[in-house]
Amino acid sequence: MANVAGVADDKPARDPRVDAAISHWAPRFVAAEVSGPCVLSVIDGGNHVVNNLWYRYRDQTADWMARQLGAV
Repeated sequence: MANVAGVADDKPARDPRVDAAISHWAPRFVAAEVSGPCVLSVIDGGNHVVNNLWYRYRDQTADWMARQLGAV
């Protein structure tokens, strides 16, 4: 069995605010290119689909959809 003691000692800690799956500027490009109504919400500390912080945006999403459907 290999000795792995100390292997991770020289690795920098990952910044939890940085998403490894997508760059922070990519959603801005997408928002600039879409047609129709668009709101870009950047949730600090969220991953690329923000499912780790759903409680910070879910009500805003529902309100936006209601406005688009004319329900408000």
